[in-house]
Amino acid sequence: MEKALKKEQKKWKRELRRDLRQRRLYHPVLLAVYAFAWRTLYRFCMYGGVRRRVPVLGACGLLFLIYWLWVQAELLFYQKRSRKQLYTELEIEKNEFRLPDGGRYSFGEVQWYRREKERIALFLKGHRFLWLDMEKLTGKNRELLIMKLTQRGLFARQFWKVPVALALVLVTVAGCGGVAWSGMKYNGKLSWKIDEWRNSRQVILTHNNLYRDGVLGIFLDLAEKTKLPEHLCLVNAVQIDFQPDGTIQELYLFLAGYDSEYRYTGSYLVDYRDSRSGKMTLWLDGAVSDETYQEERDIQTLVEGLNGDLLRTELETERAMTYRLSYRGGGSFTVTCREKQAEEGGSYEEDNTWKREYRIGKSGMAERTSDGDFTYGTAGFRLWEKADTAGGASDGVSAAFK
Repeated sequence: MEKALKKEQKKWKRELRRDLRQRRLYHPVLLAVYAFAWRTLYRFCMYGGVRRRVPVLGACGLLFLIYWLWVQAELLFYQKRSRKQLYTELEIEKNEFRLPDGGRYSFGEVQWYRREKERIALFLKGHRFLWLDMEKLTGKNRELLIMKLTQRGLFARQFWKVPVALALVLVTVAGCGGVAWSGMKYNGKLSWKIDEWRNSRQVILTHNNLYRDGVLGIFLDLAEKTKLPEHLCLVNAVQIDFQPDGTIQELYLFLAGYDSEYRYTGSYLVDYRDSRSGKMTLWLDGAVSDETYQEERDIQTLVEGLNGDLLRTELETERAMTYRLSYRGGGSFTVTCREKQAEEGGSYEEDNTWKREYRIGKSGMAERTSDGDFTYGTAGFRLWEKADTAGGASDGVSAAFK
């Protein structure tokens, strides 16, 4: 007997939970908030807008959480204030009905009900729940019960359940489809974020001094995050901005990679603009206009040939705020300098910007004059030196590109 009672109470609780949650789930107000949340999420994935749309999505999420907590609290109230059993008999007198245990209720207290075959779940005012079985009711009481409940109107029957359920399905399918569409390549903001997550790396620039580490240090750091190919060629000009002490402030590299047989393997875009964070952004597999290997644009010449000590000697007599080294391949490069001139107070201000172009020469560094010719200055050194095959520089480059 006790086991049968516990089993019946479990069924009663399951029926209460199911009916109450369905009632609250298929609510037009919840549908409106749900559709608005999906619309905001789609527009966020399609067009972005963190400051404008993330707070709205957060507010919608908070409303859903509050709504769910309210339903759970309401469920506890119903369980506490209701009779946990299935009633198979009742007596109807005018606008009231009486249960076998003496409980009397008015049909006016019925807020809403749900009928499923021969079972009726009644939700009364004051968070009370009654579960009735009409199978054993007499014909008169059965007909009177159905008539009295029908008189409560359409809202008591939750007539909108099916339309709202269909609308929820349509909104969910449309929302998921819209978000998926925005995540496809080049369709929306989400697609660019996915591309960033998949194809970008954050690389710490530990070799950040051009005099001490040269260009080789940049590739040694890149090799820590990704495998570099045998050959790298310039897609655009290399630009490295550095301070008078050699500290790199900004750099830009866009390179095409090739294997040992000079077949194209992918592109590498390196961007470094925030010296405070000390991190380079590496983008992989970008689009390039020409995938043909060109020896004169191979970055190996710059990596192996730049002598940081000689570069420091060349520039140490200049008074500059920053320098920019640009390399387009073909054995020539330019250095752009922003000069500083002293004021009476001893501080410095920016003055003119000069630009000098150099190329590799066996007898020294050649500087381009105003008429376009190259003349050799008094400097008796070569700024560019191709390392010997047995030298350490070549070994270092080979190590970075493996």
